[in-house]
Amino acid sequence: MGLLIALAAAGAQVPLGRPKIQPLRQDEDWRPFCSRHPSTPGWDRLKCLGIGSDGATLTLGGELRLRGEANSAPGFSLNAPRDGALMYRVLLHADLRTDGPLRLFVQLGHAESYGRPFRKPTTDRDDLDVVQGFAELAWPVAGGTFALRAGRQEIALGSQRLVSVRAATNIRRSLDGLHLQFSRRRIWLEAFVLHPVRVAPRAFDDVTDRSERLSGAQLTLPLGGPLRADILALDFRRDHARFALATGRERRTSLGLRLFGRAGNWDWDVEAVRQTGSLDRRRIDAWTLASEIGLRTGGFNSVRFSLKANVASGARGQSDTLETFNAIYPRLPYFSEANLISPANVIDLLPSVLVHPTSRIDLGFGWDRFWRHRQTDGVYGPNLVPLPGSDHMEGRDIGQQAIIDYSLRAGAGITVSGQLVAFSPANGLRHVGATGGTYFSMQLSKQF
Repeated sequence: MGLLIALAAAGAQVPLGRPKIQPLRQDEDWRPFCSRHPSTPGWDRLKCLGIGSDGATLTLGGELRLRGEANSAPGFSLNAPRDGALMYRVLLHADLRTDGPLRLFVQLGHAESYGRPFRKPTTDRDDLDVVQGFAELAWPVAGGTFALRAGRQEIALGSQRLVSVRAATNIRRSLDGLHLQFSRRRIWLEAFVLHPVRVAPRAFDDVTDRSERLSGAQLTLPLGGPLRADILALDFRRDHARFALATGRERRTSLGLRLFGRAGNWDWDVEAVRQTGSLDRRRIDAWTLASEIGLRTGGFNSVRFSLKANVASGARGQSDTLETFNAIYPRLPYFSEANLISPANVIDLLPSVLVHPTSRIDLGFGWDRFWRHRQTDGVYGPNLVPLPGSDHMEGRDIGQQAIIDYSLRAGAGITVSGQLVAFSPANGLRHVGATGGTYFSMQLSKQF
């Protein structure tokens, strides 16, 4: 605790206008800060390393994270009796920006875990590998900026319900390919052709997974006043898809519209996605509707009340049409860090409240209830794998979970955060062997 206080005190005396650490570290641009503060203190010296006389700036940064988690009944005990691990990861990046159009970004990562009672998942361990490594060319076009990025990279689209990084897991999600971006005022357009990275445990052995491909585009634009929209089109292909009622080669097109914004104390985020395509000999016809409405009250010690309501379609049974929704590469965790189910064949309702006792502390409390969208389909666990026996359970009720989130920002880029989840399956799942349980996580991270 003494170390945290000392580091927090050191981080309190920083120049005004210092950029915020971003969830995607490649989104940070320290050049305006460096031009205003040629002599920077502490860790910020790493952000403004000049190279030669051509105006190039080298920015260094990283993350150190220690995380522990324990789950008494992963997958409602249908996958394993218990789980727990102590994990750590180290991420270090270098961002070279020139006065010309060229930019180079490299991020290396090392991750390890201890204590798993069974085989470690691929998202736990990687001795040393390239998490991101891309070259970017950017130039002004039509009053905006156009950029072409090629290589390994992280990507997050809109609400991150369909395409995101794995924030909580020890190894985040990376993709290989091309990424085009155009920005002008409040308009943002991006298009991409990407393959996921297949993580392997040894040093520098991660490879491009050619069995899956994601391509598409997203346009973000204002609609007037506080209302904004994301228009999304995705084409997803994978060779080895597995659902409760069908397996085979999957080709899936997703068309989505998201409306979001904030006015006064209210904020909203509503998204609809329709999916078509084919899986082996079956036609795909799936959809989802997701929403979150929030109301913030108070000033400095504000409280935010919110209600999330989500529906993701499920299959009808022995039909020639597969109606199970596929969230592709969603944010993880999605419903909670307990990671019980995926957003497929599910209806959920989550009222919650987020309080800020101080400017550095966040506490969240929520209660989430789940039902199957169709009784003829299964319940889908992590990575869209059906829970054993769930397609034969009675009733549509899946269960419920109570969630407590906590976060303490100690200063100097140090954060202590985690989640406590208590979950209970409904009688239908209990009859196929499911049990209730608890999940707890705590992590200490330092970003610089």
